[in-house]
Amino acid sequence: MQHKLSLQILFICLFNSTFAANKIWTGTLSSDWNSAGNWQGGTPLSGDTVIIDAGNYSLGIAPVISSASVFVPKNITVQNGGSLTINATLTITGDITVASGSTFTTTDPINGFVYFDGTTRLINTGVFTFANVVINSNKTLNQRDPTTINVKGNWTNNGGTFTATANKVIFNGSGTQQINGTSTTQT
Repeated sequence: MQHKLSLQILFICLFNSTFAANKIWTGTLSSDWNSAGNWQGGTPLSGDTVIIDAGNYSLGIAPVISSASVFVPKNITVQNGGSLTINATLTITGDITVASGSTFTTTDPINGFVYFDGTTRLINTGVFTFANVVINSNKTLNQRDPTTINVKGNWTNNGGTFTATANKVIFNGSGTQQINGTSTTQT
C-alpha cells in the first residue's frame, strides 16, 4: 500500500511541476540563435530561461537572432560582458536582465521586433537598445533599472502597460519613428 501511495505522489508531482529549464548559450557552431548546437542541452523550449554569458562562449561567438526565434523564452539574462543582437522577431514573457558591460541590442531597425507578451521587467544597468517594441494587449513592460531604453524603430502599445519609473526612453533611429497602438494611456 505504501509503495502504491509513493508512486501516486510521484506521478502527481511530475505532472504538476513546470519543466522549464535554464539554457546556456555556448556559440559552439555559429551565432545562429535557432541552432541547437549553439546551446548547452539543445535549443531552449518555450518557457525556458536563457543565459548568455561571454565566459561560456566556447568560440567567442555571441548570439544573433537573424530569423524569427523558434521558441518563446520566459526570461533572458545577459551577463559578464555578453551580448544578444536581435535582427528578427523575438517574443518574451518574463524578465530581461542585462548586466553592466553587457548589451541587448539590434542593428536592424526595420526587421528587429521584440514582442512583450507577459509581465516583463528590464533589470540591471546594461545597454538596452530595441529595434521595434510591441507591448501586447493586457501585458506589462516595466523599466525597472536601466536609466535609458534606446529605440531605433517604432514603439507600439496594443493595450498593454508601460511603466518608465524615473528613467527615460530615447528614440534615436535614423529615420521617422512612430509611437502607435491601441493603448489609451500613451504619452
